[in-house]
Amino acid sequence: HLLKKDCVGCHGGAGAATIDGAGTPIVASAAMPSYPPDGSASSALAGGNFYWVLADGTRGHNCLAIPGTASDPALTLAPGYHGDQSACGVCHNYPMENNYLPGGMPPGATAPQDCEGCHLRISSCESCHRPAHHAPDGGPGPVGEAGGWYRFLISSYHPDPVLGVVGIEDPDWEQTVSAADHNEYNGASSPEGYPDHSLSHFCAGCHGDFHGNHNSLHGDGASPWIRHPTHIALPASGEYALYNTADGATPGPYDPMVPVARDPGVLPGMAAASAQVTPGSDQVMCLSCHRAHGSPYPDALRWDYDTCNATVPNPDCGCFVCHTSKD
Repeated sequence: HLLKKDCVGCHGGAGAATIDGAGTPIVASAAMPSYPPDGSASSALAGGNFYWVLADGTRGHNCLAIPGTASDPALTLAPGYHGDQSACGVCHNYPMENNYLPGGMPPGATAPQDCEGCHLRISSCESCHRPAHHAPDGGPGPVGEAGGWYRFLISSYHPDPVLGVVGIEDPDWEQTVSAADHNEYNGASSPEGYPDHSLSHFCAGCHGDFHGNHNSLHGDGASPWIRHPTHIALPASGEYALYNTADGATPGPYDPMVPVARDPGVLPGMAAASAQVTPGSDQVMCLSCHRAHGSPYPDALRWDYDTCNATVPNPDCGCFVCHTSKD
């Protein structure tokens, strides 16, 4: 409340630079950032940029706190929402995994807009972030509650510690990025396990049908999959065992364009980012395919899915980093 600006006032920029002179990350640029990230001063950061959402609301989270952002009247609930629940019920009432917030819907809430911002329009930055700029970060290593949570990812509307995210924060928000220079994300303790402070379960607060066993036809985690698996370990067999292979015989290094989440039993022991990916332990997560803020592509995808054609070599298609036999 002592700040002279709101979130966008500090994290928006007049040009394409993605870190300003004060060292503040810029996520709402007035000019188009560089994409894919190239390490330049205008290189898009890990979460992408709301620049593309302002140009096309289908390319990321349409945060209405950013001037010029349009709501989407065609949507009444967040994509991938539990269809039989109210907007608030995804956290408060759902009978399976999301029942850790007691008390039912807020008093008098009858529609999505009554839940202050925990709905598809993400009306403010605080729907996802609870700024704690003076928290003792404590790095290197994973950032948790004592550091204000990873990237402050805990809703200001529901600052319950069970909802906070744990991870290792890259110092320049992945403006410069390589196999050993990137964020590290906490994985899920199980496909449906709560609470576990994983990034994907945080996303599942709104997009509840896009994680864990919900992606399986019968909800049991078995094939066939009707949505791409998340919260699932990258298989240690077949094409997946050769994640990012260069020679077709051995696994390659971590690819920041297609990040993985670490097993929650592994991440606490990590002091810094690792260039190694371990199939069978490291997990596919929401951010393996999407940018949290926005990207040049529909649905905030990390790459142009329309150019991903099986059997056609395409180094810009992230699908082939895991599906190594398809390229």
